[in-house]
Amino acid sequence: MQAAKVVQMVYDWAIRPERIAQSLKTADAQGRHLIALIYASEERGAAEAELLGSLENFPPSQALMLLGKLEQELLIFSREADKTRTFHGFREMADEVLPAVLADQWLGGAGAETASWISFRHFLSGHLCHFLCQVALGSVKITQNGEMHRKDAQELAQRFTFGERLSTALPAEEVQLLLHFSVGASLVLQEDGLLHLSAEGRALLRGERREAWRRLIEWWMTARVHGLAHTIQSLATLPAEPAVGRIAGWANILWIYSGAQRKGFHDPQASFTWENLPKALQELWLLGLADFGMVKGRIAFVRPDRAAIAFLATRIAARESGSPGSPGNSADTGNTGHPTRPISLPNMESLVPLDSPLGWQHRLELVGLKSNDEFMGRYRFSKESVIQGLQAGLGVEEFQELLTWLGFEGPARQTLLEWASTYASTLFMDALLLKVSDPIRFRELQEIPQFLELVTEVIPAYGFVLIRQNKARVKELLQHFGLVPGEDSRRILELAPVSLSMAGTAWELARPEIGPPAYRESPGSLRAPPQEPKDKNSQASREQEMKERIETLESAIAAEKKIEFSYAAPTMKRISLRPLLLLKHKDPIKFIGIEADTGHRNEYVLEQAKALRIVE
Repeated sequence: MQAAKVVQMVYDWAIRPERIAQSLKTADAQGRHLIALIYASEERGAAEAELLGSLENFPPSQALMLLGKLEQELLIFSREADKTRTFHGFREMADEVLPAVLADQWLGGAGAETASWISFRHFLSGHLCHFLCQVALGSVKITQNGEMHRKDAQELAQRFTFGERLSTALPAEEVQLLLHFSVGASLVLQEDGLLHLSAEGRALLRGERREAWRRLIEWWMTARVHGLAHTIQSLATLPAEPAVGRIAGWANILWIYSGAQRKGFHDPQASFTWENLPKALQELWLLGLADFGMVKGRIAFVRPDRAAIAFLATRIAARESGSPGSPGNSADTGNTGHPTRPISLPNMESLVPLDSPLGWQHRLELVGLKSNDEFMGRYRFSKESVIQGLQAGLGVEEFQELLTWLGFEGPARQTLLEWASTYASTLFMDALLLKVSDPIRFRELQEIPQFLELVTEVIPAYGFVLIRQNKARVKELLQHFGLVPGEDSRRILELAPVSLSMAGTAWELARPEIGPPAYRESPGSLRAPPQEPKDKNSQASREQEMKERIETLESAIAAEKKIEFSYAAPTMKRISLRPLLLLKHKDPIKFIGIEADTGHRNEYVLEQAKALRIVE
């Protein structure tokens, strides 16, 4: 048969749902937990050292053998870099494997009836709008080290007070998340350390809240955690009941993105403070994909937001298939349970719901001053705030539409429009002038219809006013008439991308080095005996001898048998022990075992172990 046909047959057999279901059904609790960790890590991958220490009261040697067994069953595969080995799941199997292994890990929270639930839905997109509007107002600066100016970061964090219900450190962490997203999604640019909105940033603020939320999550999955797309999709397929899980079960899987596991994650009844949760789980709550249940001031339960997850899963599936997908309802996901229309108040104030359209909030953030961080935001207007918003680029017509939407009474609206007119009626306009000093040339240009179509105004005895976009066409037209105009230097913003390279390292999540796929033969498998090298002292002979020792050790570990060998440290003696682990990534290669005579656990250099054999 052709090799391609053999590969296709193996592939078809491997991805059969019934084969996967049968393999998962026969896997024990430890195996299902390792599978859940590996598949939840997705593109990031799970390092071997992380997996070997992830099971409580389960020796690393047995965990290593279990990983080898899962590889043999074609449920996972490994990659080997210079110093690390990582394990990965197959993308084609993720939609079958993850719902099966996560259901018993993440759902089932007895006692959740007494919990008080706290949700962050819509807050992150609202805070993103506030952050970008502060950039538009010229209030956010970047230092030379690529960090947000400390005072600006503190002022932003002081406005995000809702997060302090979980931790006082949360608002500052949220500011960093928004900064990295804005830079990573090219929403902001900078000039001499001062941030400015890019064209993409302005377009996002004038779009829908749901679209901004989707872009933020997709950036997070791609650039922040390097995965979790299939994991989130699997949540949409889990049974509706029970709808709640213990926080420890979620933490016991998502710690893999942080690279460090806490002991308390093994206890299914444990509850945690915000600081003790894995970063990925914290940010799932920030993104509004899950709610937290509080018991006695600690986080004890987690409840996925199925509506938001289902919408996101649909968009992910559509993106992977290459189809545009259904846009769904234009309304935002979820409901705050509060009025969806603003309420006007005396003294130039207004109460605006958190889930109001992003376009209205964008205008409101530019001209209003927000005094709280609740589901109903309180905004106050002053003459200075209105003028500042207009200077940031808000049009007078847009401001009038905003006042109509807010529902201000006639006298209040008239006062606000008068404040706006003090700025709009006397504007410094940035215009491009074509000065013509020759009166004859000036008169000739006024008689050319094609030229007059490109200018906006004629200044008698001076020149013409045109928009900058028409400059190239005007210049080309003038050249046909023998005119080559000079240039008058004008200041143009020299915007450049924002770099967080020097400050972003500490913010990044731990990620192992990933090498090429590793194809390993199973321990103890039969192989044809290698040819004996002719020169016993040659490099090939030494490498062959080392290979044989490794095979002997792997066979002994797999069969849980004892070995004997001679070892010269400090004096030559014969040692009998039960090997536990072979450290092939060490230089030199070492192995760990328990001596039969003393019961001590020791480490040995494989190259110094002579006459190594298995004791039957």
